[in-house]
Amino acid sequence: MNELRLALYGLIGLGTSVIVLWITHVPETIESTDISIMIALGIGLLILIVDKKQDKHLHDITETQHILTLEIREVIEEQLKILRELKSSGQSI
Repeated sequence: MNELRLALYGLIGLGTSVIVLWITHVPETIESTDISIMIALGIGLLILIVDKKQDKHLHDITETQHILTLEIREVIEEQLKILRELKSSGQSI
């Protein structure tokens, strides 16, 4: 949710700056390099937000897989224990 809030603040700031620049007629003096820098920073912010969200998602998947692996290990150990008890009691498997 923090990423969404950050993106909204960025859009509000961008919208505010566009309105201020449009009212003051400053865009006529802005060079193309300045616009390229603004676009690059905006794309960088978007990539950062998407990457952070994806990293969290992958972390959740890894954690879930770890829990499932531990549960499977416990079941296998329980089955081995039952098999050893059956073998030691002389019953055929």
